[in-house]
Amino acid sequence: MTQSDGNTRADRGARGEVKKFWYTAGALGIITTILTVVLTKCASDEPVVGAPVAPASSDRAAPPAPSVPSAPATSAATASTTPSTPLYQKEPPSLIRIPFPDCYTFFDLDGPKVVGNSTGSDLTYESCGYTGSLSHYSQSALGVGPASEPAEPEECVRAAQGQALDRVEKDDLIVGKTFCAVTDEANVVWLKLTKKTGKQDEPDLEFEMVRWLQPT
Repeated sequence: MTQSDGNTRADRGARGEVKKFWYTAGALGIITTILTVVLTKCASDEPVVGAPVAPASSDRAAPPAPSVPSAPATSAATASTTPSTPLYQKEPPSLIRIPFPDCYTFFDLDGPKVVGNSTGSDLTYESCGYTGSLSHYSQSALGVGPASEPAEPEECVRAAQGQALDRVEKDDLIVGKTFCAVTDEANVVWLKLTKKTGKQDEPDLEFEMVRWLQPT
């Protein structure tokens, strides 16, 4: 074999190696491309962590929300009310007489009656050492009253407390004068002096009286 034949055979072997290299590189490139596509596809199919997942659709419609019944309207005509207990019970007008005293006349407006001593009395008509005066006992109240009978006992209570009198002298006991009193039993009394009888200097006193009693 000549030298030229050996060079030719070596040249063919080198070209074969080059072809093998390119074949191998091409195959690796194809494989790499396929793997890239597959991995990209898999990555796109995986859910993103933390992202909301849409619920699976259903052909069945969601059930309607339960209805809440509304409260029935309250009728003012049917609403029950509890009547309040009256603070006082009014009595019809009456007349009382307080006689001129030898020394003291004690009068209980709750009776109404003359009593023998100050226990339970509301008014004291006295003449011992005086020309005569009308006063109230310590457990009751006496004040200037309205000219006519008050519509409500509270008006008389305010008068007895707000226009209080300690003592009314005999000469100031003029017919037509009015008073309000609150007794020791918390009853309310309106008084109007209607007449003075007996001796001019020692008159008996007559009053029109309206009382409001505490309910029992």
